[in-house]
Amino acid sequence: MSFTWGGNVSTIAGSIRGFKDGNTNDSLFYDPWDITISHDGTLYVADSGNHRIRKISANRIVSTVAGSTQGFKDGNTNDSLFSFPISITITYDGTLYVADTANHRIRKISTNGIVSTVAGSRRGFKDGNTNDSLFNDPRGITISQDGTLYVTDYFNHRIRKISTNGIVSTVAGSIQGFKDGNANDSLFNYPGGITISHDGTLYVADNNNHRIRKISTNGIVSTVAGSIQGFKDGNTNDSSFYYPCGITISHNGTLYVSDTSNDRIRKISPNIQFFPMKILLNDNNYSDMVLWYKYIKVYWILYVFTLLYLISNYSLNLTIIDLILW
Repeated sequence: MSFTWGGNVSTIAGSIRGFKDGNTNDSLFYDPWDITISHDGTLYVADSGNHRIRKISANRIVSTVAGSTQGFKDGNTNDSLFSFPISITITYDGTLYVADTANHRIRKISTNGIVSTVAGSRRGFKDGNTNDSLFNDPRGITISQDGTLYVTDYFNHRIRKISTNGIVSTVAGSIQGFKDGNANDSLFNYPGGITISHDGTLYVADNNNHRIRKISTNGIVSTVAGSIQGFKDGNTNDSSFYYPCGITISHNGTLYVSDTSNDRIRKISPNIQFFPMKILLNDNNYSDMVLWYKYIKVYWILYVFTLLYLISNYSLNLTIIDLILW
């Protein structure tokens, strides 16, 4: 079963390249790279070419949250400076984390309007304490439920982790290349976007490998889709991508990918089994079939009530174009 939310594409803000705050109809952006949404529906944009973090409110007003001219400066948001910020993520309390790419830093924008550096300083590579850590063009950022940040360190070909106790470590990758398997031995090739599922599984748009990669919670890297450069839909094993850059995941595990050089938005549906296959095959066992029927009924009841609870308690704005429930 599928829900289609109107099926219309519209422009929320922006038109020609430039910079202008105010009403969304008059606002201007310059290479907006990434976007995230708060629980109240406010949009936050990494306006890379303008070196700013912008905000689009529910009443259709665009304003600058932080940044102005290119540079680096922590402190009050009005005085802060960024350099080509590319990726952004948000916590439930509204704290923003930014991959400040050309400054080789991970920055934090608190809800009380203070910008600070979480990790990184100059270009390089170094794990350890956040104060000493080094990044090389961090491109993607996501956050887990426990507050751990995960960053795609583009020119270091690594997936990095920033723990809540201030330690930076490498999750996967080392030198440029391609290799699945144990995270310690795995290789990436300019990893771009990153997203995380509710169970902590990481998904990475491995840009120059033309693949979507998965890092499981037990430290195994595998290829979800893609192989050689190209374009092909169908089975994930046969699919092809062409420099995929952005990736996000829906609540049910569906992946959405910006397949950059193919100029397409791609969808990777999860392979989900809700019950043991033996129940389907045991045609002569009536009790098994009744159990299967009851299981499905319970699943749907729980699913519907959970969805209603989330909508009523968190004011969710459902924006996924094609929400697959089955």
